[in-house]
Amino acid sequence: MLLSLAAHVGVPLTALFVVSVIGFQATMPIVEQACRLGTHLCILAIGATGAVLTDPKLLRDLGAEWMAMLSILAVLATVGLAAVAIKVHESKMADILKAAASVFLGLLAVGLISGIIVGSGTTGWEHL
Repeated sequence: MLLSLAAHVGVPLTALFVVSVIGFQATMPIVEQACRLGTHLCILAIGATGAVLTDPKLLRDLGAEWMAMLSILAVLATVGLAAVAIKVHESKMADILKAAASVFLGLLAVGLISGIIVGSGTTGWEHL
């Protein structure tokens, strides 16, 4: 479970932060960079969804029908959160609210996929 979490979420998350540090622009307001980070976290979650949902343990535990349902819901949820994060970034909200909302949405998307990984390893999905 922890190895799967590290492989599917931890490594891409570390790469995202490294790229964010390298791409840091002192001339760009920190709020703008936080909005970009939130959107990038959502995109990371979309990418992690594909790797997670090809896990043979999940397929064995859930069965084909539940796996298909989980796949569809996870992809729709992460894409939906990314769309909301993009709209928040483009909105006329106060800058600090835009930054907080974007980062929150990104963390929520990553947390959703992390929850699927952790849940599949600890709770026994056969009880669904």
